[in-house]
Amino acid sequence: IKGLSRITSVKLTSLKVRSPANAPDDEDELALREVEYLMNYVGNIPDLLLQRIDGPGAVREWRVYRPLGVAKQCLTCHGDLSKQSPALRAKISELYPEDQAIDYRNQQWRGLIRVTVKEDASK
Repeated sequence: IKGLSRITSVKLTSLKVRSPANAPDDEDELALREVEYLMNYVGNIPDLLLQRIDGPGAVREWRVYRPLGVAKQCLTCHGDLSKQSPALRAKISELYPEDQAIDYRNQQWRGLIRVTVKEDASK
């Protein structure tokens, strides 16, 4: 990508977030539901999803999403609650009282990594 300053954000989002700061906005929700649909009814998902955002009076932006899976090492904090130590559970509860990002299995779909790129307004 020419002009990396056009990358305006990088975000991890999911249908089950740990931090409210990672909650999906409306466009993220559409992408997440698309991946969920493809997994449930088609059986596979693309490596990348591309979404064009046209806001009234705003510079067009593009969102590039990449599905994110759960690796074995992620399960320490995102897996079965009964396998977490009381100290770990207490710390996660303290930091993320509204935690929903639990009970995942190895290699399960976790969410999306999103990179937002503003279109070159000089064109």
